[in-house]
Amino acid sequence: MNIIYALTDPRFGGEIRYVGMTTKGMSRTKKHLSEARSDKNTHKLNWIRSLVKDEKEYGVLVLEEVDDSSLLPELEIQWIEYFRSLGVRLTNVTDGGDGVLNPSNATREKMRRSHSNVGVTILKEKWQDKGYRRVRMQKMKKVMASSEYKKKVSNGVKQSWKDEVVREKRIAKNQSRSERNKRREESLSRWEDPVYRQKVSDGLKRAWEQRKKRETVEGSYWDKPGAREKARQIALGQKSNRDSVSGRFVKKDR
Repeated sequence: MNIIYALTDPRFGGEIRYVGMTTKGMSRTKKHLSEARSDKNTHKLNWIRSLVKDEKEYGVLVLEEVDDSSLLPELEIQWIEYFRSLGVRLTNVTDGGDGVLNPSNATREKMRRSHSNVGVTILKEKWQDKGYRRVRMQKMKKVMASSEYKKKVSNGVKQSWKDEVVREKRIAKNQSRSERNKRREESLSRWEDPVYRQKVSDGLKRAWEQRKKRETVEGSYWDKPGAREKARQIALGQKSNRDSVSGRFVKKDR
């Protein structure tokens, strides 16, 4: 089976986190877990390790299946580009295909020439056409809107909500988000008040005028003899007074 697949996160309702391709059917999707047990350090493997830590397993979603395996690299590029356009948090570190991260035009041309398969060349040329790209995007949307995918997402949300740890994390995240939105709204409402806005403006002007006046009379602090050396000694003294365990500054006994 030549397929383009996606790995999903059950903790967040089946959120898609990785897009891959395989010519060996679903057996390839299982190898990601064994790779996570290695010493390799990638975004995808770290995400899988976080799943294992939470005693979860990633889901697998078949995005597309083709007869010609040589078309897989280009199709993978298209799917990754599509999901990124939607703002999906993919763990793919490359643009897909040959695994080159944002290749230059020269590199793309070299890669294009290296493919002898006529079907791949035609597919790449079609992708540059806006009409074909629009049709492909519509097909991709249909996959995401399919009853199979919706059912999988729904089951993932229900299953993750039963987990107390995941539920507490999501509740805390929503609460912190609502608090941020509340503070933001309060700040915006205050700024809409012309009296408050003028008060802030006047305060900034006074502070700037006082600084300029002080520098005119006394001169800049850094222009004073020994000012920089004094600051350096203070910094060195604070560094030496820093506790090796807590990292906090401690007072020296005199």
